[in-house]
Amino acid sequence: MARTKNIILLALLIRLSVIPFLYHPDLKTQYFHTQFLSKGVTNIYKYVYDNKPSLPYKDTFNYTPVVYYLQGIWFPVAKFLSPPNLTSWLNNWGPNQNNYANLPWFILTLKIPYLVFDIGLGLYLLKRYKKNIAYLWLFNPITIYALYFHANYDIIPATLCFISIDLFLNTKKARLAGILFSLAVGIKLFPLLFLAIFIKQDKNKIINFSIASVSTLVLLFLFSNLFSPGWLLALTSSGLIQKIFELKFNNIPIFPVLWIITTIFFILKKQFKPYDYLSLTGLLFLSTITYHGQWIVWFLPFFLFTYSSANKYHKFLLIILILSFISRIILYNDVYMTWGHFLPLNTQLLNQSTPFEILSKKTTLSLEVLQNNIKYIQLIFLFIITFFYAKKNNNTN
Repeated sequence: MARTKNIILLALLIRLSVIPFLYHPDLKTQYFHTQFLSKGVTNIYKYVYDNKPSLPYKDTFNYTPVVYYLQGIWFPVAKFLSPPNLTSWLNNWGPNQNNYANLPWFILTLKIPYLVFDIGLGLYLLKRYKKNIAYLWLFNPITIYALYFHANYDIIPATLCFISIDLFLNTKKARLAGILFSLAVGIKLFPLLFLAIFIKQDKNKIINFSIASVSTLVLLFLFSNLFSPGWLLALTSSGLIQKIFELKFNNIPIFPVLWIITTIFFILKKQFKPYDYLSLTGLLFLSTITYHGQWIVWFLPFFLFTYSSANKYHKFLLIILILSFISRIILYNDVYMTWGHFLPLNTQLLNQSTPFEILSKKTTLSLEVLQNNIKYIQLIFLFIITFFYAKKNNNTN
């Protein structure tokens, strides 16, 4: 017990030492909108539409009503924990918007819910699995990068989704698994990529899961339509739905086709382990889509299980592949994907050229074409890893 406490304390100290100094503007844009819940605004979509000319930030709220209420409920707590000018910072979109001495404190208080779910998942892994899995989560720099550099709420649905799948596969708590899964979907749609996991189990489990999951989804749908009509338009314009069809070969979207083939293979092949299927889904997704850095969190818990059961050669290849995903993000022409993360330390970093701009000046190659070529290379690399990993598993069965 004392060792577990020390491990969690160390993980907390590492996170608290870096969280206040890592920034992405998504944190501010989300809380700019969700602050209005404390002012009595229940339908943020209509509010933004009606008041756009007078709002300091003009963009729409492109998230689900569940996200609006979750962050809206946390905002008064963050405001209580922060210096008095948090609201001033959220509503300042002028040239001096980053000139707040208390910016690190704002960032820390607004990210506390993410920290709770992050450490919570680590505790869950410590309780349910070998310590090496939990240590991989708690002390993995990619976890820190995906959660806190990009300052998004993806850790919340990722945690709910992982616990849901774990409960369904390894316990008799199918109904609780169904509720948690639907709550995750209510926050973000990505868990729908994992639905095949719930097919290869006994009928009673599937029935109990389905009843609980559908009931929860119906309640969330009714709640959303009652308080926030218009949310479906925001959902259909989300980055995820658009991006899964982005990379094409002969006008055929690559990810949906490969994902369907992989899913059929998983359903038909008994030896295909559930967490390996989920890892492969994640690797296919990241190899074919222009993604946000925080999306790695969706698949990272499953990667850890595949990594822990792989031999040294496959571990090395998997690390190289995942690092290559991060390198692609650095090539985006967006300062907030690189130096801008460290804005709380030095606001002048926003004036530095991005790696994309630097490389553009030194080469005649189209970096957009290069990024697509990297995707194809990653995809080929992934198939090589998958082939040899599957071969190893077949030989050991």
